[in-house]
Amino acid sequence: MESDKSLDEKTQRVRSLLASYYSLDEGGQGGVGSGGVGSSHDTPGTGRGVENLDREGFDCRRYFDRLLETNRLDELLTREIKLQSEVKQCDGELQSLVYENYSKFIAATDTIRSMRTKVDGMESKMALVRDKIGRIAEKNAVVDGKMEQRRAHFDELNTVRNVMSKLNEVFDLPDKCRLSMERGALEVAVRYIASSKPFLEIHGSGENAALARVKAKLEACQLDLVASLKEKLRTDPDNNVEVINFLRQLGETVTELEDTFLSSSGAQLREMLQRATAAFEDGGCMGDLCGDEVGRAKVDEALAGIEDELVPCVLKLQSQYRGMFLSDENGAALGEGAGKFDATVESVLASAVAAAKKFVLTHPVKTLVAPSVLLEVLGKVSATFGRVEERFSSFEDVWAGFAQCMECSVRNFVGAKFLGLEGELRGLSSGEGAEARDSVAESVSSAIEAICGCFDSFLHEMREMQKDGGPLIDPWKESFVGLVEEGCHQTLAAMQDALKGGLGQPGEVSLFYSRLCGGYADVVVPSVARSIGNLFVRQASRDGREDALAGCFSDLGNQHLANYVAFKGRGLSQLIRVSMLEKINWMTYEHETGEVYPVFRKICEDLVTIESQVSAVISENGRTFSSPSHAGHQRNASTSRVERNVDRLFAEKIEIFGKVEATQRGVLSGITKIAIKSLIECIRLSSLNAKAHDLIGGSSLPYLRRELRDRIVGVDSTVEFLLDEAGQALQDRSVAA
Repeated sequence: MESDKSLDEKTQRVRSLLASYYSLDEGGQGGVGSGGVGSSHDTPGTGRGVENLDREGFDCRRYFDRLLETNRLDELLTREIKLQSEVKQCDGELQSLVYENYSKFIAATDTIRSMRTKVDGMESKMALVRDKIGRIAEKNAVVDGKMEQRRAHFDELNTVRNVMSKLNEVFDLPDKCRLSMERGALEVAVRYIASSKPFLEIHGSGENAALARVKAKLEACQLDLVASLKEKLRTDPDNNVEVINFLRQLGETVTELEDTFLSSSGAQLREMLQRATAAFEDGGCMGDLCGDEVGRAKVDEALAGIEDELVPCVLKLQSQYRGMFLSDENGAALGEGAGKFDATVESVLASAVAAAKKFVLTHPVKTLVAPSVLLEVLGKVSATFGRVEERFSSFEDVWAGFAQCMECSVRNFVGAKFLGLEGELRGLSSGEGAEARDSVAESVSSAIEAICGCFDSFLHEMREMQKDGGPLIDPWKESFVGLVEEGCHQTLAAMQDALKGGLGQPGEVSLFYSRLCGGYADVVVPSVARSIGNLFVRQASRDGREDALAGCFSDLGNQHLANYVAFKGRGLSQLIRVSMLEKINWMTYEHETGEVYPVFRKICEDLVTIESQVSAVISENGRTFSSPSHAGHQRNASTSRVERNVDRLFAEKIEIFGKVEATQRGVLSGITKIAIKSLIECIRLSSLNAKAHDLIGGSSLPYLRRELRDRIVGVDSTVEFLLDEAGQALQDRSVAA
């Protein structure tokens, strides 16, 4: 370890000495002072704190005294040996340095001596060179003077050659121009004509017939070229700017170019619009087109064509128009608007909006889409045209009412749904199969249940539509509820008119319509009102209108019921008339008495059949039949014809064809009254002998009274009164009375 430290100190001292010799240690801080023997941070005896022996102002005595004071003798001896070794090493290195520098000095001296010898000979050579250059310059001046005239003549000939070459090019221009046009290089042809036009305008007239012919040919080429460029403007509108610039170079007027540009741009935009809206035009309406995924994909494609193809093309053409016709040659704007091009754009956008409106507003009942599909398509249409409107907001007339068009589409859709609902209700309320007696009650029940189901399903569908409508319905959701409510009311009113048209139908159909009207009044109308109240937030109560509608159905049901009673009564009347007046002559009746006349049995049998039919449809409901009492107006059993006529004159008038109560007894009583009244009229139109009087008065009328009271209508004072009236009529028309 001690030997390594000594070696480091030695190396540092050598470096310090060399630096001092070559003046590298100007500040007294060379490499020696950092770690050599004289380093101030070495101490004697330990190798630390030794002063720099080579520094300026080194005190040798002080250093030696310190070594004696701080080190032992063996350390002092070791120190002496090291110093001697370092001194020898430094001497060797100094000798090497001196030798190397001396060698370099000798080489430099030799180089200087050689250069001095060479420079001394160069001065004479340079003088010779200057003399030769002077003689060459003199001879060159002589030659230049002799060639000056020839050079001028040569320049003149060269100029003539250039002019002739250009003239040849001018003479060849018509053919080159035609060839360029045939090859489709219209740009080259334009350059030929535009570059030669100034020259030919000056030299192509007057006495120069050749140039005049060239000018005429180029003018013909120019006419054909202009026609070709205009055709290209129509067929290739993507390069409008380039073609317009060519036409300008050929001297075409700006107005004519502008009209040509507008015509070609309009044709291009209309063609793109036709391609984009082809799905709208072909489909005709949303129901025809959007019924499946393929149709909805076509709608998406059409909207993408409008937004991604038509709109960018409009913007590009608008920019081209402004750059070509609304700016000067330096590009400075001449105006803020887009000039005549705005009218073209407005027309195209108006056609696009019209096609979209026609598409979304038409909703045929037979091809209605689901509400979710409607909202999806309307949302896409509204969003697409909303973005288009943002880019072309200046065309206020185009966009006026477009947002309302979406609302109208929803309203038309709801209206079409109501028409479809009305069609379903008409089918359910048609009364088909009601002629079969056993199916009337079942038909009424199933029809009412199906009608309520249709309304319930429809209202739930409308509620989901309002819920999913979002921005399409939210702004007018209160009106939407009113629309649904009013639609239900109008649909029910339409069904009332349809059922009113069924008045006068045969008996079983009238009975079906009567009970169906009752079902509308008692079940359907309240059910629809409850569903609307449960599903929607109603702004005002409409119970009065609903009650009025239910009352109208109830009245209509009573009319149908009266029609049923009248139909059945006429049937029994016809039976009685035929049996009492047409089949028999009562004045010659000779059969044995005591039997019941068959028509009276038939009347009872038909009434029993009617009772079974009515009881299946109308429940008695525990109500008893009530009618005005005529007990105080019983016929007197007078044998005097005059007394009987007076009694009939002052008898209370009874109502036979009045309002029929919607009960079993009311229906049966009404039919029975008509039948008995017909029986009375038939008796009054007949004359009866004694046996006929006994047959009808003795056995048939009592049988009829008993059957009616016990099996059919029960105790009915009006029926009893009419039976008494029949007995009195029989008494009046009997020849034996």
